[in-house]
Amino acid sequence: MAYVPNWIDLNTFADKIDYAKLTHINIAFENPTNDTGDFSYSSKNDNLIAHAHANHVKILLSIGGGAASGDKVLLARYFDLISDAKRAAFVGKIAAFLDLHHLDGLDVDLEGPSINKDYGAFIHDLAAVLKPQGKLLTAALSQGYGGKSVSDDTLAYFDFVNIMAYDGAGYWAPNAPGQHSSFEFAQQNVTYWLGRGLRKSQAVLGVPFYGYGFGTAFRKRDYPYSEIIATFPGAELVDQVGETIWYNGLPTIRAKAKYVLDEDLAGMMIWSLDYDGKDERSLLSAIATTLNPTPAGPAAPLLLAHYMPWYEAHPTNKEWGWHWTMNHYHPEQIKDGRRPAASHYYPLVGLYDGGDPDLVECQALLMKFAGIDGVLIDWYGTDDYLDYRINHHNTLAMIDAVKKAGLKYAIVYEDASVPGMIEAKRFPKAQAVAHARSLLQWMQRQWFTDPAYLMAGDRPVLLDFGAGYYQSDQWNQIFAGLPHPPAFYTESTRRAPAVGAFDWPQPAKGTENSFREMDRFYAAAKDWPTFMPVAFPRFHDIYEQAGVQKSWGAIEDRGGKTYEETLERALKSGASFLQLATWNDWGEGTQIEPSVEFGYRDLETTQRLRRQHIKTPFPYTAQDLRLPIELYQLQKRLAADPKSQTGLKEISALLFAGKPAAARERLAKLAK
Repeated sequence: MAYVPNWIDLNTFADKIDYAKLTHINIAFENPTNDTGDFSYSSKNDNLIAHAHANHVKILLSIGGGAASGDKVLLARYFDLISDAKRAAFVGKIAAFLDLHHLDGLDVDLEGPSINKDYGAFIHDLAAVLKPQGKLLTAALSQGYGGKSVSDDTLAYFDFVNIMAYDGAGYWAPNAPGQHSSFEFAQQNVTYWLGRGLRKSQAVLGVPFYGYGFGTAFRKRDYPYSEIIATFPGAELVDQVGETIWYNGLPTIRAKAKYVLDEDLAGMMIWSLDYDGKDERSLLSAIATTLNPTPAGPAAPLLLAHYMPWYEAHPTNKEWGWHWTMNHYHPEQIKDGRRPAASHYYPLVGLYDGGDPDLVECQALLMKFAGIDGVLIDWYGTDDYLDYRINHHNTLAMIDAVKKAGLKYAIVYEDASVPGMIEAKRFPKAQAVAHARSLLQWMQRQWFTDPAYLMAGDRPVLLDFGAGYYQSDQWNQIFAGLPHPPAFYTESTRRAPAVGAFDWPQPAKGTENSFREMDRFYAAAKDWPTFMPVAFPRFHDIYEQAGVQKSWGAIEDRGGKTYEETLERALKSGASFLQLATWNDWGEGTQIEPSVEFGYRDLETTQRLRRQHIKTPFPYTAQDLRLPIELYQLQKRLAADPKSQTGLKEISALLFAGKPAAARERLAKLAK
């Protein structure tokens, strides 16, 4: 359902609308022009009405709008016309007006102060007259702007209620900047109206095709989405640009559409259609394809990189973290152009901090251009113990980056952390289940409802790394109280209540034995509901050299064949999710992240095999893989140059928008 304002050139605009993506159009607005209730009417409406009917789209008249709240004369006129003395005559005039102009119904957009004590009686009388004539009766209502003045009984008379889940911030409050229509704000508004008794079949979620500016971007009117994306390259992929404009980009609009679909709501409403972008940046198209996806065959498998967020490094942090030093190496002492570190290999970007925003965005872009669909993040919880708090902080940073890149994420929980916390007296053993249950409830609130979180049907995907501290009955207690138990995977073999297991490289007895262990996993997986195979490039840990422990063993790189063969086997397995182990475990040498030793080889292999085995469109080339690191290096080189920051942000936006050619050109100019 889309609002179309009648103060624009409707004769031209009506010819441009993609009616196949709409079910209803509301003409905004016509209002009474005198005290007897005669309505204004623009002849420009006629072309729109004709086009809508020709395309089997219902078209309604919307009355009220902002003018009915802000214009004292019009407000007083409405109060007079819906009073007991005049209401019946006014309702009759409305019904006749709808018939005269071949309109399919009435949308009542009385808001804020224009909702008075007679509103309920007005709606009751409208329903009594219009419903027998087959006319629709709808309303636009705002929880925070007059909605509480509408009685619960009145809601039942509407065919649909357009929930105005926007304008939570705006130019009227310049000192309170922020997002005016977040995903959470939409959920809260829907929950409010359903709690009032509105049926899901009546609930239409309203979304804005505009934003508001604050700071240097402040102005006393909105910013149309079309203007925003024309001004800021890549703006369609984010919700905030400039200094500062907040709005809804494609990912948030798609997330809201999926929410409508998942919650079985009646649909979505748009204010306003003339603000939309074109082609692949159209918000209407994003809504339509999400609500009405094209039927397809089996879903393509998702490639998921196992990600370690635990790295700490100067200058982001004051100290070099354990995973770079292992209490043996000294990265602050540069030798032969390198910082000594706990790895046989060296990152192409140098040693890094997992909380560096430039770094995690570089990693997310590398994944995107390599054809990786998401990350499985190694996570110890939220406790302030050892490096767990840093690990959690960096996890949040990576989640922000992968969401910006349009990727998925899920959590690999390290429950092997629990015995150490018990020994350190963080909580008694008797509270271990309660501790994990609290973590899962936190994840439910913060992550499992996030549209970017990896789902298997309606269940969030959760992996448990290691042999497992918790037993089956304990996991059942931990999952109790969640709306949906996770799609739970245990390592190497399925342990109840897991739906399946994920494989992991087994280096203990060498390369050939690791492949035999993989054979065993695939054979066992035939009897499980689901499974997650693994692809890995090698295993070459540095634990023994660092004095940590004996080596776990080794799996040879074989000139790249190990990764190629394990990835190809996983792609042919029919599994929905494939784990790449790992993106960046430098201590165990399993990284596919670009390195000095292997360059971009493993990511290029990922690109090539993805094209060969997954037939969904994939536009990126091996040369595109170089761009995120080029940008990262330039960001560090120009960090102290304020004049370069705008250009760097624009290049980043182009890369996230999937426009490597344009980004390459801008990089070349800025690097000079």
